Amino acid sequence: LTGLLAGIVHDLGHTGTNNAFQINAQSDLALLYNDQHILENLALTKAMRLLKNPAYDFMSRMSSRKKRTVRTLLIQCVLATDMSEHFGVISDFKNKFPSKAVLEAEKLGLEEQGLLLKMALKCADLGHVTLPTLQHVVWVESLQAEFYRQGDWERDIGLTVSVLCDRNKPRCGPAHGENQMGFLEIICDPMYNAWLELFPKCIQLAFNLNSNRRFWESDRKHNANMPDSKSPLISPSPNTPKNIPKFSKRSSFLNRLTKAQQPSFAVNEEISSRTSDATSNRMSHNVDMSAVTE
Repeated sequence: LTGLLAGIVHDLGHTGTNNAFQINAQSDLALLYNDQHILENLALTKAMRLLKNPAYDFMSRMSSRKKRTVRTLLIQCVLATDMSEHFGVISDFKNKFPSKAVLEAEKLGLEEQGLLLKMALKCADLGHVTLPTLQHVVWVESLQAEFYRQGDWERDIGLTVSVLCDRNKPRCGPAHGENQMGFLEIICDPMYNAWLELFPKCIQLAFNLNSNRRFWESDRKHNANMPDSKSPLISPSPNTPKNIPKFSKRSSFLNRLTKAQQPSFAVNEEISSRTSDATSNRMSHNVDMSAVTE
């Protein structure tokens, strides 16, 4: 129950900016939450207020003890989605649940339950990287649009434009191979590797993650000799200088994916290889396939 609730509310009221923007802009939210887990605390506050409304209080028949447990775990889970907590959560998870650990649900204490839920929510929160490539690219497109909007706002109010948020810089933004490859290798691989060590039946996550990795590596190589290229995914805002080329949302970038590269990402191709080479080096970027064989 807590896991589902955390997944539903963890981005409730999200402003379309990150916590650093709120702090640098000295926003009312930053002042309200003392610069700590600003957007996560906002989501929790809104969710708790809704649950106090009798019309939405589906836990009204729970005992006070159970309600307190749900609230405690919910707070832990949502705060863990703050990316400043990312590596700490992974480290705690690996220390608490070492490789090949056998889980016995009835023996898990509240701390262990909370850590499992936090890690599960984090894997879901970044889960677009484990979707089939076509769906994954749509999510990256949306993320880049959000990043660029934040960059525009930062520029408008005199702040330094954040990393990956400047639409005026060549190959700046999530929808570029070199940037997405870094995100996959530094942020995603360690997290999913740890999760797959404990839950090897989630193998499809690894297959899709590798398919997406190959796509972005292809994009990086394709654009290696095009240093001045802008993102082909996102059209500039009306405030962007007119000398920046405009692109349609479905230009050559997605055409290259759907026409030239999609066959190499077929899920069936990946699944058919499970029995023969599931322990091979296909997960060459830190995701240890030997730990996730079925």
